[in-house]
Amino acid sequence: DNDLLPPAFYERVGDKVYEALVANFSGPDFYSQPPLPCSSGELGCVVDGFKQLYKVVVEAGYALDYKAEDRGATSVGEYKEAEAKLGAWRERTRNTFKVPEIKGEGRKLRVTLQAPCTLWGRQWLGMQGYMHNDHDVMVAMSYLRKSGRAAVVSTSVDQNSIVREYTLL
Repeated sequence: DNDLLPPAFYERVGDKVYEALVANFSGPDFYSQPPLPCSSGELGCVVDGFKQLYKVVVEAGYALDYKAEDRGATSVGEYKEAEAKLGAWRERTRNTFKVPEIKGEGRKLRVTLQAPCTLWGRQWLGMQGYMHNDHDVMVAMSYLRKSGRAAVVSTSVDQNSIVREYTLL
């Protein structure tokens, strides 16, 4: 089914790139190590690993700089909105993809990427109505899935940066 192709692409590419980061960008030759999944799904571990993952991605040349922020707990309204978004996505994809169970504790994370290598391509693809090439999101969502956390993400773009707003559920 063609409607399932984009989410399948995002999931598989994210898993492959994350696994490659862990396999090939670890060890004494690398300044920062990619985080291993948090087997417990414990929020503090997941948030720390999430920030570390973006640090590694940027050090590998994906963007000139970044800022990863823990924006604290979600409000009840924000949580319900994110939960509804995830539910609608699950319905559209007919529960075909791996999505961890919702933990019941919402957390907001914001990542700002300065001059990411995909900025121009993302904007052009969006103007044409094509699927975006958000490789950092693919990798981050893979890490979150492997850590047992469900999440939704929204994106905004300005002249030279991309801002990702993640809501962990």
